[in-house]
Amino acid sequence: MLHIYICEDEEVQLNCIRDMITEYIADQKIDARIAAAKQDPEDIMAELHDYYQPAVFFIDVQLDGYDMDGFDLARRLKWLSNKYAVVFLTSSDHLAYKIFEYNLEVLDYVVKEPEYFQQNGLNECLRKRLDRIFEKLNNLCDKRNKATIILVSGGKVTNIIIEDIIYIQSVAGKHQCHGEKGLDIAITQYNLMAFFLFYVC
Repeated sequence: MLHIYICEDEEVQLNCIRDMITEYIADQKIDARIAAAKQDPEDIMAELHDYYQPAVFFIDVQLDGYDMDGFDLARRLKWLSNKYAVVFLTSSDHLAYKIFEYNLEVLDYVVKEPEYFQQNGLNECLRKRLDRIFEKLNNLCDKRNKATIILVSGGKVTNIIIEDIIYIQSVAGKHQCHGEKGLDIAITQYNLMAFFLFYVC
């Protein structure tokens, strides 16, 4: 089961977002539940006990009156577990684009349009956005359930799905990993040994 956490400093918006996501997961019969909906980011952190439990966090970017903003909370969550996905909530289109400058591997973002909070039930535009978010979550969960290997190339660390590797080429002491989706990276001798020891033998 997917756990959903919401952190939004405005109480009215927090309750609306919680109710809309609850309605959405019930309508779509998604195996998920709202684990916590809090105004204070520290309260969200206090709710986390199982770092292996898949979870998605809907986080307001601007958390006024607290020691952490949304970016700080997202950094801490990403440090705790790679099973955590983050969706940022923002009232500003400008901040929506800025989100991706922070290199936090954010799943998506939602611009909080005023009409989302001015009607009963789930707004159609928001429903479509949630369709997209939960489709990405499904793809992410499928990917994480597959065996992977960590390859190091030029100081960059890449997590690669084993079944995406087509072949590994070694010529004159240089090793190259080739695969699907444009995979083509130089790898170290250590990576080559690890691959054959743990995944081939």
